[in-house]
Amino acid sequence: MVAACGGATPHASLRYDALLDAVLSASTEVAKQNAKQVEIDREHAIVQTAWQVVGAAHEPADPYDFSGIAKIDGAGMTKYFARYEIRVIGPRPWQVVVVAHASKWRDGDVKPTELPDDNPPTWLIERRDRIVKDIDSRLRTSAISPQ
Repeated sequence: MVAACGGATPHASLRYDALLDAVLSASTEVAKQNAKQVEIDREHAIVQTAWQVVGAAHEPADPYDFSGIAKIDGAGMTKYFARYEIRVIGPRPWQVVVVAHASKWRDGDVKPTELPDDNPPTWLIERRDRIVKDIDSRLRTSAISPQ
């Protein structure tokens, strides 16, 4: 079963009757396609990506002052970040859970602000769902139909 979390309704798919190493390997390959830095915790069966920039936009510091939107010098820039945790939960047959997190950093802020999980942005849900589908496609041959 692949479940996806991160503020949206989890997706249920199939469970995988394969070796844990095979499930972790497929999850790691997908994570590496979606992030530059990936950390694997084999003891706890977790694959995590580092925060990565997924987009940027010019936004005015004052929501009522739109004169800063057209600035070329980068003032008023907001960057959006995402990171993912892929957890393999057992015993066999294994369930895969994908948790997605988002944050944003505004020009001038000391650090990014994590966005709440109860109302994730659409782009985060779409990216998470793509990860879920990619893992599922790699493990399809070992999938077990839900009972």
